[in-house]
Amino acid sequence: MDEEAAGLPEAERQAHEFAAAFLMPARDIKRSLPARADWATVMALKAEWGTSIASLLRRAMTLGVMSESPYIAANNVLSARGWRRHEPVGGPPETPMLLRRAMKRAAKSGTDPEALRREAAIRKDLFDAVCQLISTD
Repeated sequence: MDEEAAGLPEAERQAHEFAAAFLMPARDIKRSLPARADWATVMALKAEWGTSIASLLRRAMTLGVMSESPYIAANNVLSARGWRRHEPVGGPPETPMLLRRAMKRAAKSGTDPEALRREAAIRKDLFDAVCQLISTD
């Protein structure tokens, strides 16, 4: 995608299409996608692929598994349930491995975690939550 096209509808569509193909390759996901919004299947795919419900539905439509009418109906359900802004969570959160390694190195070198937080200009509550997530044991 070139800089001049950034923000244009066609460029945005192409970027979304590329991301979908990268994250959910057709040869790997097509057989698993439902033709209609089977929410149990969609939730299982969300957990397996680590993508949003909306992106799974879109991928089903762009790959020709789901036609436009069920796609629109499914998106209406997403909106009605408030899942466009806050999807139901499935599966454990990912653990940032590089951050874990960096925190271990900092601890070994005697760097105070609070100093690290201040240097990175991260809010204390967010820093504490991330530190709990990565547990540097």
